[in-house]
Amino acid sequence: MTDSQREELIYDIAQDQLKRTTASGVWAFATDRLCWLLAEEPDDVLVTLHSSINKKKSKTKGTGF
Repeated sequence: MTDSQREELIYDIAQDQLKRTTASGVWAFATDRLCWLLAEEPDDVLVTLHSSINKKKSKTKGTGF
């Protein structure tokens, strides 16, 4: 099997599995993959990314039912 055939096979299997996965399962896969990618980043990059998240969050009071 060539590298391109292997890559296409992996892609086809991934697509099939994701089609049969619930939306919450897809979200879990995406979260896990992003955590894996972020684990490779140095601490200063993580701190910078985290500080940009805190700037986007607004502090509003929640409303009841």
